Formats: sequence, C-alpha cells, structure tokens
Amino acid sequence: MLLSATEARHQEELNKVRIEVKLEFLDKCEGLFYMYHEKKMKEFELVLAEAKLQDVQVTTIDWSKLGEPMMYD
Repeated sequence: MLLSATEARHQEELNKVRIEVKLEFLDKCEGLFYMYHEKKMKEFELVLAEAKLQDVQVTTIDWSKLGEPMMYD
C-alpha cells in the first residue's frame, strides 16, 4: 500500500514538473497569440496538478517502531 501511494505521489510530481517546464518554455516564446493561449492552458493545468498532488497521501514511516531509531540522525 505504501509503495503504490509513493508511486502515485511521484507520478503527480512528475506531471507538475512537466507542466512547469512547458510554462517556462512558453515564457521564452512570448509574442504569438497561440503561445499566449497555450500558456494560459498550461497555467490552468498546473493549478490542477498542484491540487492533485495535495490529495495524494503518503504515510510517514515511524522508523523507531521498526527498530531503526538512528535513521534520521
């Protein structure tokens, strides 16, 4: 269960990063109306991706219960 939640979070993070990279590209290609429209669509997609990322819950591992109290030291 933990692995699938972690994978789901990773996929949402990748999706968010892809959209951010596309927005950076569109920022560099300003001037064309098509690019402006595309940029607005990507900004909207970014908001949706960030919302999805907030919804993905990953359980925090209590390493001391697993016998690894020095894990974060």
